[in-house]
Amino acid sequence: MTNKERVLSFVQDNPGCTQKEISNELRINSAQANQKLHELMKEGLVKRDEQKRPYKYYSSTDAKADNISQPPQGSAEDMLKNSTKENLLIVVSCSERKVWGKENWGPTYVPAIHAYTGKDVTWLKNNVPKGKDFHCVILSAKYGFIEPEHPICYYDVTFSDPEKGPISLDSIRNQVCYQSRHFGGHEKKLCDFRYVLVKGSTQYVNNTRIAFDSIGYVQEWNDAIWNKVIAKLDP
Repeated sequence: MTNKERVLSFVQDNPGCTQKEISNELRINSAQANQKLHELMKEGLVKRDEQKRPYKYYSSTDAKADNISQPPQGSAEDMLKNSTKENLLIVVSCSERKVWGKENWGPTYVPAIHAYTGKDVTWLKNNVPKGKDFHCVILSAKYGFIEPEHPICYYDVTFSDPEKGPISLDSIRNQVCYQSRHFGGHEKKLCDFRYVLVKGSTQYVNNTRIAFDSIGYVQEWNDAIWNKVIAKLDP
């Protein structure tokens, strides 16, 4: 039996379980469980209660799932047409490169926007207009979604090496579902963003998609998309 078949069978026998419960019971990792659930939802075999967080999953034939909606759809065209500064979140990846030297990092805390010296955070510093009400966060392999002003200390953690203890996909998903971030003088829930534009490697894009699955449309950054967004929102 494939993992997809196992997930479907488990949901049919145990309606109302969360992704974490499914993952734990079947002993498959969270990302794989999420992928299989998403495939089953697209096929109409599984539905998710959008009113419950963490989300609970049901067989599409289960009477309890009558009021459960399908995941919201989106596209790049939809984002370009309907995005505003209020509903668009810009996400950039952290980097291995930081202001500290590996031999002399010490206990110092530095705002993330200045601590990371990789290309994506540098792009954020140089290309997103300051004081123009854009909402931006950095996706850190240690901390998850953080504000650019969030203080960090030196660390050596990466999503690509599980042995280094990166933040889990369940944790960044819960950050989106339950937490707020401070943007300038106001606070906003991450789950309130309808569109998410991600600048980073494929892994960071995919992790963001998992975190915002069925909450917001996630688009990988490219020059053409960004030029249209900035022309519309900051003409």
